[in-house]
Amino acid sequence: MVSCLHNAAAASLQVKKPPQSLVYKKWFDLQCRLSKRNLGRLANRLGNNHSNHALRKEYFAQRNKTFKLSQEKEKSVSLQPQQKQLRTGTFLTGKKFKRLKQEHDTSPPP
Repeated sequence: MVSCLHNAAAASLQVKKPPQSLVYKKWFDLQCRLSKRNLGRLANRLGNNHSNHALRKEYFAQRNKTFKLSQEKEKSVSLQPQQKQLRTGTFLTGKKFKRLKQEHDTSPPP
């Protein structure tokens, strides 16, 4: 009996560690969190009332908006190192060099 009380007291006094942010999720900022929270709220309201077409339309609009926002943020963060390397000239393959050369070519076509 006493050991059960000790175990329960020890379990309640344990300090929970905060979740560590993952390196690949640094793009998931406050704007993404709020959008995802609103999507969850709409999903809960839609789950209680399946026949409401206006709520259903609002849910799908929010879902598409959240998905596009997360894709844009993830893409912008994943391209930043490559853009930086191209600006400094440290990472330039032959294919990328030809593409840049074609973009900045000012001579008239033959």
